[in-house]
Amino acid sequence: MDISSEEEISFDKTTKSNKNLESHQTSNAYLKIFKENYLEEDNDYIKPETLYFNSNNIFIEENEKPHVFINTDNPIPKKNDFKLFNKWSSNYNTFEKYSKKCIYELNSGPRKRVDMPDIKRKKIYTNIYRNIFKNLNKKISESLGEKFGLKFCNLSQCIIANVAKSDNKKRMKMTLRELILDESFKKSNNKKDKDSSNWDNNKKILDYLDSTKDCAEIKNILEMKLKDIYNEYLKSDEFQKSIQELIQDGRYYDYIRNYIEVAKNFVDYYS
Repeated sequence: MDISSEEEISFDKTTKSNKNLESHQTSNAYLKIFKENYLEEDNDYIKPETLYFNSNNIFIEENEKPHVFINTDNPIPKKNDFKLFNKWSSNYNTFEKYSKKCIYELNSGPRKRVDMPDIKRKKIYTNIYRNIFKNLNKKISESLGEKFGLKFCNLSQCIIANVAKSDNKKRMKMTLRELILDESFKKSNNKKDKDSSNWDNNKKILDYLDSTKDCAEIKNILEMKLKDIYNEYLKSDEFQKSIQELIQDGRYYDYIRNYIEVAKNFVDYYS
């Protein structure tokens, strides 16, 4: 056999072996730098198989279908999709924009409390209830006029800030009326003096609405299940604007993405 040919074959084998070694070393480097900074039970953890190497050992993102939360065939909800909230005022692209995980993430130390899912659920609750009573009061004013002075007060923080799974599992099956009449806050050590007066005010409004033949639309809303109200909120302009507020506040990409994920799974989490 020609000696030069044997040398070429040996050279090719050595080159291929070196490339495999480099690829293995690069892979180990990735695992050391990135994997150690994540907990496997963390939803934000990016497994190694989401990346692959090209012939130059460059990290390449694996192609994946974007997760879209709203039907892309009809991204803007129709007006008749809503009873309490409002349809989109703009053609938002936040669902698509924040549908993919980041490949790389700066390690800024232990996760902060503000990043935890339960804190995000509290924030979502606050936004939902603020908009529920804002829109209800607007509908009352449009139906009866401001001369009656009827205005729902916000619920006790003992209820809004309660994200316990067992309590909210029951709440999902409640109607809005039942939630307004919920007196569980009275058993809390954190209740405030205004909580009782707010409850009394809301009870009087419900009694008045029951006594009149008007306000059929509001009465129908009051009989909606909380899980249906939450699902309507996720499609609403109000929810989209809450995301825009996060963007304006300078929240980073993963925070907003995870916020949307928590909101999207809100009902399922408490079911």
